[in-house]
Amino acid sequence: MPPFLPDAWRDLPPKDILRLLADAFRPAARRTDAPGVNAHWQQTLTRLQAEPSLAAMARDALQRHLDSVKQVPLYTDSGLPGSEGFFTALGQRLGWKLLPPARRPHDLKDQLITFFPQAHDPDWLLQVSPENWQALFDWLAPPGQDLREAVQMPLLDALAVLACRIAAMGLEPELVQVHPAIEEHDSPFLALNREVADYVRSHHATPDQPGVPPTDEKHLPVLVQQCRDVLLSVRRNIGRSGVSISLTYLLERLEQHLQRLDEVLALLTGDRAAAGAALGNLLPHWVQAEARRGSVRALAAANTRLLALRVTEHAGETGDHYVTTDRHGFFRMLRSAMGAGLIVGFMALLKVLATGVNGSLFGHALLYSLNYALGFMLIHLLHFTIATKQPAMTAARLAATLDRPVKGRHNLHELAELTVNIFRTQFIAVAGNVLVAFPVAAALAWWWLQGGEPLATPAKAQALLADLDPFRSLALFHAAIAGACLFLAGLISGYYDNRAVYRQLAARIEQHPGLQWLSGQRRQRLGRYLEQNLGALAGNFYFGLMLGSIGTLGIIFGLPVDIRHVTFSTANLAFAALTPDLSVPLPVFLTCLLGVGLIGIVNVLVSFSLALLVAMRARGVRFREWGALARLLWQRLVCRSRDFFWPPSE
Repeated sequence: MPPFLPDAWRDLPPKDILRLLADAFRPAARRTDAPGVNAHWQQTLTRLQAEPSLAAMARDALQRHLDSVKQVPLYTDSGLPGSEGFFTALGQRLGWKLLPPARRPHDLKDQLITFFPQAHDPDWLLQVSPENWQALFDWLAPPGQDLREAVQMPLLDALAVLACRIAAMGLEPELVQVHPAIEEHDSPFLALNREVADYVRSHHATPDQPGVPPTDEKHLPVLVQQCRDVLLSVRRNIGRSGVSISLTYLLERLEQHLQRLDEVLALLTGDRAAAGAALGNLLPHWVQAEARRGSVRALAAANTRLLALRVTEHAGETGDHYVTTDRHGFFRMLRSAMGAGLIVGFMALLKVLATGVNGSLFGHALLYSLNYALGFMLIHLLHFTIATKQPAMTAARLAATLDRPVKGRHNLHELAELTVNIFRTQFIAVAGNVLVAFPVAAALAWWWLQGGEPLATPAKAQALLADLDPFRSLALFHAAIAGACLFLAGLISGYYDNRAVYRQLAARIEQHPGLQWLSGQRRQRLGRYLEQNLGALAGNFYFGLMLGSIGTLGIIFGLPVDIRHVTFSTANLAFAALTPDLSVPLPVFLTCLLGVGLIGIVNVLVSFSLALLVAMRARGVRFREWGALARLLWQRLVCRSRDFFWPPSE
């Protein structure tokens, strides 16, 4: 590292001095680990402190540069979501790929990237400790001096801009619709704006225009918290009121603007330590936001997160119904799963019969899809349970638990208990499906044989067995595809459940002019039923379409894709085993039985993993304690393995 020479800095423009400082603090070899970044920071600061005149030169350069640029857009816009829609922002960014926007030389927001041009700059800046930020500020401004004099007026203006935006967003009709109390009482968003306006006006006063007496800023955090309480109340009521993409985006924008107002207030009014911590948090995000300003990938990631949040918020509200914690719930789930196994036996029979119908590929796909879709809907109407359809809901429930850390750490014992409950529920649901589907399918095959004709020819039975071989076929890959379909069905269920509530489906059906021939009580019951069950019915219907058409699509496009579902695979094994003129060797039967078990495991793992990833992404959860959780679960398995398969005593 070259030495810091005061003579070399003396004639440099302020921007060049600041760029040299940024280069000096940047760690070599693209290091972004916290120990390396902070050690390099301390070494650089020690070398700077060896030349006392450099601090004054750096401070002067910083103040002169800040005086020469517009600061407010950096504080109010950088890193905050705008009001434009997704497609408007997408078109803008695609246009920037062809012709990048000009960076304004007197706008600090546009010029920030010139000091931190490297892709890993946000990463290492995030690792700098608050103590090191404070040490830098102490070097730039010894006790008795305050660097904030150059930024005080812009920060006050930024505070006013943010408060105005928050007030406008807080009165959006969509927010008022789901939280009418905003209009019934004094809105905290408007109160915050008034308080900020008084605070800014009092601090803009001059000797010539004294204005109003100085306002105490201590009431501002209270009003910010009241605004957050409104957002929290809206999120808690999502299960009853539903949520739209635009409302989700509005809540995100409000939360981020409130956070930014908090940080600007800390920069403006906090002590040196608080201001340093706020700047240390803001600077990396500003740099990252400006570096990604034209990124289509970043835009897509942010919007898919919003979409995921919309379809998983409602799922999290209903996830408790799919996790049993006691014997009553355990046996209720078993009975429900056994009922589904009974229906699946008949669905598998219809599927085998449909394969013998002469028709086009489209005709077969339609028959298969309707068989699955109507069968799954019947299972729901009868309050039965297909085991592998639960993971999407239980994953949202687990993600909701992960989203509630205490002091940065999660209650691993609570997470382990929830995981054990989820596993036990899935186990008994799969067992209930399989234990009934096999004998029902076997009985149907025997009954069909009494008519003098086997349900499946020997060639068809051989094909059914080959499809279940986990070693010589793509059974597990096809099981993973079925798991992905289960995951998508869970998202569809969440989408329609949420849409039914948000669009007030029950009230609209009750008031529908075309249904006035029904009594008011019947309309009310119909509306309430559809509002509570539309998601499940839609999810089952689309899941059936996916299962029935994927194999046909594979044939059309020449791709090795199909589906294997554990319950239907069990029924197919029974059909093949009872085929006359076909002797199934015991090793082959056991191999196929193993295949059925592995198919069930893959179905559950894939659907659960995808749903958990989406739910965690939607909530912005960063869980880094998987190892500790796995050890806790292993200890539980060794010491109390029974808990994974049988409920605890009351």
